[in-house]
Amino acid sequence: MYFVTPLYQDMDMTEMQTLFPEDELRFERSRFVITAADRERGLLQIKRAREILARKSEQDAQSSDRSKDLLTHYLTTSLRQHSDTRRRR
Repeated sequence: MYFVTPLYQDMDMTEMQTLFPEDELRFERSRFVITAADRERGLLQIKRAREILARKSEQDAQSSDRSKDLLTHYLTTSLRQHSDTRRRR
């Protein structure tokens, strides 16, 4: 039984190999193809991969938020220093 989905395009081969046994995973036409002995096993694997992707997306969003916060802090500090310097002149 084959399960083909573009959902996995966001993951690299190493991540995919940690999710699926070697005999259940192929890469075809720019997509990962999951082969499973039966429908239930395939659906379970897909559910597991979706959960991992959701966690990864959440981590990426948190990382992005932290980067934005740091950038905002840096810009705010730089602007304050610049305005303080201008006032002194």
